Formats: sequence, structure tokens, C-alpha cells
Amino acid sequence: MLVAVLLAVLLGIAALVVDLGLAMDTRGQAQNAADSSALAAAVALADGEDAATAIARAMSYADRNYGVTAAEWAACTDDHPLPVHPTTPCISLDGTTTRVVVPERRVPALFSGVLGGEGIRVRAAAEAGWTERGEFTGPCVFCVLDEFAGQTGTLAVNGGSVWVNGTTHFNNNNNGEVTVTGGDIRLAGDWDGVGTFTPAPDADVDPFTDPFAALPLPPSELDRGQPATVGSGDCTPGNYTSIADCTSLAAGLYVLAGGSHAIHGGVDAEGVTLYFTCSRRSGGRTYPDDCDADGEDGATLAGAGIGTATLSAPDSGPYQGFAVILDRHNTVDLRWTGNGALTVRGTLYAPAATLDLRGNGIYTSHGVTVVGDVDLRGNHDHVYNGPQPGDPVPPEVWELRTQITLVN
Repeated sequence: MLVAVLLAVLLGIAALVVDLGLAMDTRGQAQNAADSSALAAAVALADGEDAATAIARAMSYADRNYGVTAAEWAACTDDHPLPVHPTTPCISLDGTTTRVVVPERRVPALFSGVLGGEGIRVRAAAEAGWTERGEFTGPCVFCVLDEFAGQTGTLAVNGGSVWVNGTTHFNNNNNGEVTVTGGDIRLAGDWDGVGTFTPAPDADVDPFTDPFAALPLPPSELDRGQPATVGSGDCTPGNYTSIADCTSLAAGLYVLAGGSHAIHGGVDAEGVTLYFTCSRRSGGRTYPDDCDADGEDGATLAGAGIGTATLSAPDSGPYQGFAVILDRHNTVDLRWTGNGALTVRGTLYAPAATLDLRGNGIYTSHGVTVVGDVDLRGNHDHVYNGPQPGDPVPPEVWELRTQITLVN
């Protein structure tokens, strides 16, 4: 008698194990169907499709992976749908999220049913979201098209690489330092082996191409027939011989004709591009003019005069992401003089100029820097940060990429 009782108990347990295993397998199929359907709908939305198309994609994947029928969708309920669900509450959407609840099914109690079991209910849900994230695609954050010379001081570059096309040489005291975080150092030209580099540089690499070589310059807005003036107070886009007394800069293109220019302390300029070119005199007036093709010293940026100033590039238009541009043949030195602090959000593009890092001024960059030459001197630490999401960046070195993930 005892043996019979034990046998019945063991058979019951075995039946439950088999049925639970079948239910777990079915549950896995249901979850896979929910996951793939939610992801398919999210891909459709990210591609610009409408809600009807996204829902149709979800239903197609659910049918393919789990055999869900139209009748099952019609009877399906969801206690927590997203706002948009025109076909069934079990496939719902909002702007960047999709939710799919696979209709409930009862897994038959194949063995435990003999003992009175009614089967196991199985359902699954999944949510997927999509976001667009900008990614820097340029070769370098600090790009030197020709020579990098150094004596003392530290150049720190964060969020990108330092690449040098020409010769790299430091004096023999080994006090010059280049430190890169989040990138590498590549030296295409000759290097004398002097200087401290972190990480160690890759030497004798192939030279890189100017990432902005195709940028149309001079700007189409440049009016060479309009005389340059001295700006003061609230300034608007145009031709200038000085902007030092501009207490505000409205969005747009400012053409600086010759001379050295500092930005007034306290200025917080949004959507501004400064273009530094050469000049000519006519009738007692100064006019902007293209720099000589063989090279000519034209206008230059000297940082902020006194106090702090911020310059942010446009986030759209022909000069999206460019805060400071120099004429392609402007061979002037860029030196941060004075006692002010200038923060630039955007690209500094000066392909023929020398970045002379020995002034007293503080210059903080959030963007790409492309210069002809670099002369690193003095005791300052010079910090250049690569572009981050939210910073204005030229489309030539920035790509929006879609990321689609399961939320739960």
C-alpha cells in the first residue's frame, strides 16, 4: 500500500515537472516574440514610419515567431498601454517607445491534467526605445596640418586625438608635455624623440586629410564692398575693424578685417561665427579682403580682453559648428593675450595660422581645433575638449546614429 502511495506522489511530481518545463519553454517563445515585435516597431518609428506601419511590423514578427492571430490581438488586454494604440492595446506607442504584450495563452496540462490540473497561463511583455546620439567621426580633436614645436607647458586634449602632419620637435629640457584622454597621438612627420607624450605616440603614420578642406571659403555672405566699422554696444553681423567694445553679439557671421581682436568680457554669444581675414584701404576706409594666396598675416583672435566671455557656434546653416574661421591663407599667430578667459563651443579652423600657446589669457575649447602650426611655450596648461552631445559640431565630423534597445 505504501509503495502505491509513493508511486502516485512521484508520478504527480513528474507530471508537474514535465508540464512546468513545457510552460517555461512556451514562456520563452512568448518573450522572444514580444522582444522582437517591440524592437521591430521601434525600428519602424526610428526610420520615420507612422504608427500604423510600426504596429503592422510588430504583428508580423509576433505571427512569425509565435503564431499570434488577428483574433488573439482583438481579445488582448493590457493594463498599462502607452498613449497610442489604435489597433489593439497590446501594441502601444509613444514618441520614442514601443510596448508589446503577447496575448495570453493557456499551456495544456498534458500530464498533470490527469490529476486535475487545468494548465498554465503564459504571457509576455516587452518595451523597446530608440534614441539618436551624435558621434564624433573626425580624425582628430586637435589637428595640426604642419609643424608642432614645443619648449615648455602642457597641452591636454580630452575626448579625442592629437594628430600632427609635419615635424614634431621639442627643446632638450623635456619640459613640454602633450596628454590625451580618450584618443591617441599620431605623428606623421619627423619627430626628434624629445617631449613627454601620454599615451606614447604612433610615429611615422600616414598624414591625415584636412577634415574641412571642402568648406566653402570665403563665406558667401562676405561683402567686400561694405567698409568695416568699429563695433560697440549691441552688435549685429557685418564687417568690423574691432569688436572689443561690443557688449553683445547677435547670431550670425562677423567678418574681422585685419588687426588683433579680443571679445568683451561678459559677452555670451550664441550662434556666432567669427571670420578673420585680411584688409585693404580705400578712400580712408578699411574693407575686408582675401589674404594673398602665398600667405599673408590678417586678422587674429586674442581671446577675451578682461573678464570672461563665451562664444558658441551656430547649430545649423552653412557654418554649423564653426565658431572661429580664418582665411585659408591667413598666416597670422593666434595667441591668447590679456587676463581674460574665453570659452569657445565650436570649431576653430585656422589652416594656415600658428597657434602660439604662450599668452597669459585662458582659452577653453569645446570642439575641434584645426591649425597650421603649433608653438607650445610658457607655464600654462592648455586644455582642449572634444565635442560632446549638445555642442554645435560641423556635420563633416559628426554623425547622428540611432540606438534601439529593449527597455525591460
